[in-house]
Amino acid sequence: MLMRNTPDRKTGLSPHEILMGRAMRLPAVPANALVNITDDMVLDYCKGLADVVRSFSHPVEATTLPPIQGPGHALKAGDWVVVKKHVRKSCLEPRWKGPFQVFLTTTTAVKCAGVPNWIHARSKKRVTCPTVEEVEALKSPVSTRHRDRTKRTWRRTSRNRGRGNIF
Repeated sequence: MLMRNTPDRKTGLSPHEILMGRAMRLPAVPANALVNITDDMVLDYCKGLADVVRSFSHPVEATTLPPIQGPGHALKAGDWVVVKKHVRKSCLEPRWKGPFQVFLTTTTAVKCAGVPNWIHARSKKRVTCPTVEEVEALKSPVSTRHRDRTKRTWRRTSRNRGRGNIF
């Protein structure tokens, strides 16, 4: 790649110095070079580069948002939340799973009991504290007897025929 190495009149920096933040690599400096002259040149270069970076950073600072002050949500340890399912197998599947109890919070995320990962604050919804019966009902397994009757399965009646019957 070819790049012009002539410094600009205004900035005193070459395009390579502006893009890469350092001078272009040149052959090694001879051992008998004066260290004081080199140090002054490097100091002047760093001052010029800092001025250029400062001139470009003011427009960027004006467009950035200030940092968040305090938590971005009103949850605290002990609250109950339901967590949004972002990927569902069908549109009939519930959109929310839970309830889970919050036990750690940060400015943008919460950690719930029973969930291995941190949950972003936008992916949860506060709910009222469930009763003991509701919590036990969530822990008990759902009867699969009724689900098996309505599920269609294919079974082969004969290996020679290759057709299946629906039961």
